[in-house]
Amino acid sequence: PKPLPRTHIDKSVTIKEKIDQIRNLLKTNKEVSFSGLLDGSKNKTEVIVGFLALLELVKQKTVSLKQKNNFSDINIYQV
Repeated sequence: PKPLPRTHIDKSVTIKEKIDQIRNLLKTNKEVSFSGLLDGSKNKTEVIVGFLALLELVKQKTVSLKQKNNFSDINIYQV
């Protein structure tokens, strides 16, 4: 019989964990860049979860976002 294919499942981060991470960063920094927030991301899933966490914080009116130009970095500020 043919051996089963091997798969690797990455440990993904939850939206709650990412929200907590963003809040902690904003306690010590006045401003955080989105690219800086994603520096430790290991895969696309973590980038997506980071963006969803950011959208949730905006919805809760906890943070505000500024972007100077299209496709430039997004800066995150605590409200």
